[in-house]
Amino acid sequence: MKDQTYKEYVVVFLDILGFSDKITSTINDPTEIKRILDMLEKSKQWVSFISKRDSDVAQSIIGRMFSDTIVLSCADTGIEQMKFIFSFLSLFQATIVQEGYFFRGAAVVGDHFEEGEIMFGPAILQAYEIEKLAVWPRVVIDQSAFRRTVMKRPESLVSNVFLRSEDGLVYLDYLCTAFVGLTTSKWLRELGNPLIPDSVAVDLFALHKSAILQAVNTTKAQSDIRVLTKYHRLAAGVPQQGY
Repeated sequence: MKDQTYKEYVVVFLDILGFSDKITSTINDPTEIKRILDMLEKSKQWVSFISKRDSDVAQSIIGRMFSDTIVLSCADTGIEQMKFIFSFLSLFQATIVQEGYFFRGAAVVGDHFEEGEIMFGPAILQAYEIEKLAVWPRVVIDQSAFRRTVMKRPESLVSNVFLRSEDGLVYLDYLCTAFVGLTTSKWLRELGNPLIPDSVAVDLFALHKSAILQAVNTTKAQSDIRVLTKYHRLAAGVPQQGY
C-alpha cells in the first residue's frame, strides 16, 4: 500500500470560463454542441499528451479532466518540471483560444496526496481558492511556485514569463510564452518534424483578439458588467511591476 501521508507536489487547478453559459445555450443547437465537443476533445488531447511525451519531465506530470475542470499534479517540484508546466499551460491556452475559450487557474506547491484517480489535500484546496482570486482569464502563480521557478533564473527570463498586477498577484504571461513556443514549433515543422501538429501554424495574436471580441459580444457579457470587465482586463493587459 502506498505511504498514506501528504507529499510536496506542484498542483495546478484550471477552469474553462463561460462553460456554464455555453451549456445553457446548447439547447436545440447542434452547432454549439459540436463546438463544445471540439473544445473538450482538444483539451483532453492536450491533457493526455503530457504523459505520452518521451521525456522524464513530462511523464512525471499527471493530468486529469472532468467536464470543464482540469487538474495537473507533479510529485517533482524541480525547476525543469515547473518550466514544462508553464510552457504547457501557455500552449494549451493558445490551443483552446482557437475555439473561442479562455481558462482561469492557479498553480501552487504544497501538501498533496493522490493514489490512482483519487486526489486530495491542502494544495488542491489552495489552488481552487486562488483560482477564484484570478477574476479574469489568467493563471495565478502562488508565491510557493513562483519562488521555485525564479530561483537562480535571470531576471530578464523571469520577466518574459510572468507579470504582476496591481493587486499583487503574479500570473503567467501566456501570450509571450506561447508565442516563443509556437514559433519554435513552426520552425521544427518547416524542417520536417512529423510530430508537430498543424495547429501550431496560427496567428496567435489575431486569434486572441478574435476570441475576446467574440466573448464581449455575447448576451451575457453585454448584460453583466462583471463579465465584460473580465475580458476588458484581458484585452487591455496589466502593467508589469517589479518583483
